[in-house]
Amino acid sequence: RRDIHEEYEFKRAQRLGKKMIGICRGSQFLCVMAGGKLIQHQSYQPYLHTMRVLDKKNKILISSTHHQAQFPFNLDRKEYKIIGWTEGLSQIHQGADHVEMFPDVECEIVYYPEICALGIQGHPEKLKDDRDIWSRKFEKEEALSNEIKETLDYCNELVNKLLDNKF
Repeated sequence: RRDIHEEYEFKRAQRLGKKMIGICRGSQFLCVMAGGKLIQHQSYQPYLHTMRVLDKKNKILISSTHHQAQFPFNLDRKEYKIIGWTEGLSQIHQGADHVEMFPDVECEIVYYPEICALGIQGHPEKLKDDRDIWSRKFEKEEALSNEIKETLDYCNELVNKLLDNKF
């Protein structure tokens, strides 16, 4: 029922010319609606990790609670733009026969120009809630706060780029 309702809302947003953003399951949904694939299972997905992003030289923090993933690689390259990614995190199993797939990168943030949508696989909105877990990786609270702020600021920049048609 949820998929049917979300597909209805997706088509309605398209008819109205609305831009869309999806986080976690929403990013997977947008990938499928753009013609990509949903990966049902990843053998290993660490909850807390860093990702690379196109316009920054340093990695930034991201948290995830998933073992599914967006997989746009079957689309024509002009139909998606990978903005954030991780490398070597997991094997991907697809289909009933568990075919293993090994993409060069795992998509964390993808822009889909054809449907004017931004998919963020991780959970930037949970970083502040995950402070206790993250603090084990940082010696000082100030360093952690700066890292969280950088991720939240970056995701806000991406949303503003989407809204301002600057992708």
